[in-house]
Amino acid sequence: MRCISLAVGLVGCNATPVTTVISEHASEATVSKCYGEWPKVDALIIVDGSPSMAETAKLTALNGHHIGELYARRDVTVNYRVAIIDSQVAQPGCEVAPDHAGRFIDTSCRERLDDFVVEASIEGPGADVRAEGCTDACELETLVTLPSRATWDDTPRPRPWIESRHHVTNLPADIKVGDDLACRFPTGVSGCTFEAPLEAMRAAIARTQDPDDPAFGFLRPDAVLFVMFVTDEIDCSLRSDIDTLTDAFGSETPTSAECWTSGVECDGASPYSSCRSTVDSPLRPVEEYAELLREINDAKLARLPGVRSAVVVSAVTGVTHDGPHYADAPDEEWMSAFGVGPGCESEHAKAVPPVRLFEFTEEFGEPAQWGASSALPMCDPSWAQAIACFPGPDVSADPCVDLCVADIDPSTPQLEIDCRIDWTDPDGVTLTLPRCTDEHELPEGSDACGQVLSPNENTERCAVESKLDFTARFHNRAGAGCLSITCQTSPQEICDQRQVEAYFPDD
Repeated sequence: MRCISLAVGLVGCNATPVTTVISEHASEATVSKCYGEWPKVDALIIVDGSPSMAETAKLTALNGHHIGELYARRDVTVNYRVAIIDSQVAQPGCEVAPDHAGRFIDTSCRERLDDFVVEASIEGPGADVRAEGCTDACELETLVTLPSRATWDDTPRPRPWIESRHHVTNLPADIKVGDDLACRFPTGVSGCTFEAPLEAMRAAIARTQDPDDPAFGFLRPDAVLFVMFVTDEIDCSLRSDIDTLTDAFGSETPTSAECWTSGVECDGASPYSSCRSTVDSPLRPVEEYAELLREINDAKLARLPGVRSAVVVSAVTGVTHDGPHYADAPDEEWMSAFGVGPGCESEHAKAVPPVRLFEFTEEFGEPAQWGASSALPMCDPSWAQAIACFPGPDVSADPCVDLCVADIDPSTPQLEIDCRIDWTDPDGVTLTLPRCTDEHELPEGSDACGQVLSPNENTERCAVESKLDFTARFHNRAGAGCLSITCQTSPQEICDQRQVEAYFPDD
């Protein structure tokens, strides 16, 4: 017997361990591949719903659907939860209800169409984006989640988030994750001009710890926390001791530019070599939010041995792929509204460099995956790269089996093999998997299937003579357990001769 340690690659999460064991007998051999439990990810996505986002409304709606499709892919072997909140917080300049901050969105944008109409302001012209910002992408009049249990709450009840365990979601059977997020993700464009995504994040996390809040139990102690910001402006989370905008900025009607000029300092002249957040400002220090996530990270690491970081942050905002760009804009009206020129600009969007959020993502991002930082351009048509904590392959991640299989029908020119695939769960219950359909899907009435291809049928994944290509598919099963591929075998010298004949067919 020989043992080989392998690992399924992950983006942003702890890897699912895979161990391969090969045992050989007189006329058959078994390859066992054992998999650890799927990693867990709790994704909290904060979406800007201010007037400046009207230009980006269509892009926001389409990417909501796309993000849902990514999470629902069959090769994403992660047990996830996804919650959406907006960036509005009751503070000077944002007169929303005190209990609005951090509230998980559980309604379709079709129920909030008034939020997609905005009057003209210094941040842009009036706009009605009910179609491109919602109804063109969203087909669901209402959102429905099936009752499920949550951390510290064993009573099944509908939750204001999407979740999936082994590819089984809490959505009705006919609703896809992408369909739901196309309706949940768009937050509108009529919100406050003083966005406070960092404070909204803090409020949402507090809600998950309040037994009286619908968000209670969203955060799992043994799950990676992934926080994603979507905004075209700077964070303007005001200090708690600020009572009025006059206290903060010396004016009763300041613009978003005041958040920049009072909370950011830059070096040199435009274009600036660098910019950073200031501590002595009316804005709450970024360090306070960082400390909150450090505490969460430390608590999670105690439950996730071997994980490098249990908190990951990304931001879709006003940066380029090379990082932030700081310069004044020639447009005086733009400068009056935002205080600095666009950090990125395209036919799809125009966004201010984030500074405060950029510093935040630098500490909790993953440069190995994203490059210089985990702040990514809002001006790109797709925000897919901003998604963190995606495992790579499923249980077929190492799909090749190196066995000297027997030809059970020498009368045919093809190599006919006799193999089966068994699945053993952590309780020791073993199931022999029926063969998948020709389209590699589950047979009717089955919740699992498997198949082994002979070398002459192999895909490019195992395009090596004598190697077998196996596939296993599951519905509401998988997770931790072992796959065993058992085949009738021949003596090794027969396979060696096959190799010679394959390479030298005319000899």
